[in-house]
Formats: sequence, C-alpha cells, structure tokens
Amino acid sequence: MWVDVVRLRAKGQKRRREDVLSERPQRAQFTIERAEVHRKAWQALEPVTYETAAFLRAAAPAEGGDVVYVLHDARVTRLTHAGGASLIVTGIEVFGSIRGDDDRWPQAWWCRMVPEREA
Repeated sequence: MWVDVVRLRAKGQKRRREDVLSERPQRAQFTIERAEVHRKAWQALEPVTYETAAFLRAAAPAEGGDVVYVLHDARVTRLTHAGGASLIVTGIEVFGSIRGDDDRWPQAWWCRMVPEREA
C-alpha cells in the first residue's frame, strides 16, 4: 500500500510536534514482512531466527533507484481514521557500517494511507 510517511523520532528522541507537523511527508510503498535475521559468519550453526520488519520503498530518481527504509521488530501501535486512515508503526532503526558497529535507535513512523487514485 502507498503511504505518506513522517518520522517521529531522531536518533531515538521524540521530535517536537511543530517539526513533525511542518515536515513534508515522503510518499513510499509500505509493507510489513517476516524476515530472516541476518547472521554473522560465526553464527552460521545457530538456528535461523525471524523478526517482523516494516519496509518503506521510496522512489529516489536522483540516487538512481529506490531508497529502502527498514524498521526491525516492527509493530503497528495505532490505527486511526480521523482526517484519513493513518497508522503509527514503531520499531528499531539500524544505521550500520561495513565494520558492523551498528547504531540502533527506537523509531516511529506516522503513515497516512494514500488512496489508490492518488498513488
């Protein structure tokens, strides 16, 4: 489904209401999927584990393709219909590096569902 999304946190901290409301939403395709957790080489013999992950795929022609945002351990925490159907999705956002020293922050997305005729 297509949504207009605004991030509600920055580096794990709640953003000010004024900043959230003034931000221009980004249109993206939204899915929640069950995905295999990526394992390090030393974990190869351990059982496979799964998590629920939310994905946003936003078109980014300037970068030459799509930009994908991921929330790990994603949960839909609120669904409203006031002012159009919207939902709040919470989870953990991971900012990683090649060396594997990831930064993990709590994140929440405010997603307003976009009718098909507007997508």
